[in-house]
Amino acid sequence: MSLFLVHGFTGSPESWRPVIDALGPGTGVEAFRIAGHGIGAPPARSFVDEADRLAKAIVDSGCEHVVGYSLGGRLALGASIRHPELWRESGVRRLTLLGAHPGLSSPASRGRRTTRPTRVATAASTIPMRKLMRMAPGVGRLER
Repeated sequence: MSLFLVHGFTGSPESWRPVIDALGPGTGVEAFRIAGHGIGAPPARSFVDEADRLAKAIVDSGCEHVVGYSLGGRLALGASIRHPELWRESGVRRLTLLGAHPGLSSPASRGRRTTRPTRVATAASTIPMRKLMRMAPGVGRLER
């Protein structure tokens, strides 16, 4: 079975190296580079443009199984919805989404999603770590 892997936000195809190594030789694997992520990546455009570029790459690869992690999963889902021919006319038989979210439905939700991380990042250089951990729920639990 051939695999087509799509990395997450701030990742790269190299992020899949442990998976590729564990699969061993003889497994057909292709790892896609999301636009704007890493050296050699095309410049980032819109989500729709990237989903379309991904759909073309999937079809061109001839793969049977697409695996997307986080942003890569969201893009793979978007490519599948925008291009149902991926399932009808190509060899793709499976789509696995890991840690993927379909997206935020309202402008208010998207606004909160972009402003909160910016506030936390700005605060990280000016406030004590204990207070920062309260601003970023879940992070503190990882360090205990």
